[in-house]
Amino acid sequence: MTIIDILNENRLATTSVVLGILALVIFLLLPGTINVFLFLGIPAIVTGAVSLTRLRKQHKSPHIASGILPIVGIVLGALSMVVMLLEL
Repeated sequence: MTIIDILNENRLATTSVVLGILALVIFLLLPGTINVFLFLGIPAIVTGAVSLTRLRKQHKSPHIASGILPIVGIVLGALSMVVMLLEL
């Protein structure tokens, strides 16, 4: 399986990772301008959690990367919140 196949297999998890990365990048590039964790961090966590729930309900065994993607999205979304709280 290629990386493109894994990303297409679980698009919700991919969305979660992209939102988490954007939350951190925007927060680091534009510090203090907007509360990125509200607009990108929280949706990254929610979409990652929904993706994990859907993955557990599937009867076929998914690729290991399909299980890691939502976890990475949740971690990146939470990291944007932690960094925001440490800046206060």
